[in-house]
Amino acid sequence: MALLTLFGVQETYTASCSYGSLFQKEFLFLSCNMRISTLCKPCTRDHKHVVVQGQLTKGSAAYTPFLAEAIAKLFAKHLRVEKELRKQQRISSQGLESVFVNEIAKRSRWEVSSVWQWKGKSHINVLERASVFQAFWI
Repeated sequence: MALLTLFGVQETYTASCSYGSLFQKEFLFLSCNMRISTLCKPCTRDHKHVVVQGQLTKGSAAYTPFLAEAIAKLFAKHLRVEKELRKQQRISSQGLESVFVNEIAKRSRWEVSSVWQWKGKSHINVLERASVFQAFWI
């Protein structure tokens, strides 16, 4: 899978029976910049499983409450860490807006060096970010 070659992308799986399911069902998780290995609990093979067939098929694909809680705790932990990092790296932008610089930018001569067309509709912030990346790839 090409995504796994990208920086920070990780794949792991877990057995739902390790989180209280009656079924031997593995779930595959793909993440980016998260340590999902804590979710990885293979089947210990020390118990019996209910065979997945007929009406039981649908229920076997559901996360157990324990697995759902483990996923929620993992996200909560990463969000707390991200919030703390953002707080530590916060840069005050107050006073950085400069009328003088704005006037120079407005009155300067500008020249078109590249033109891009975007397919579909996106929010202006998404397009602006995409433009920055596009400028680096030229």
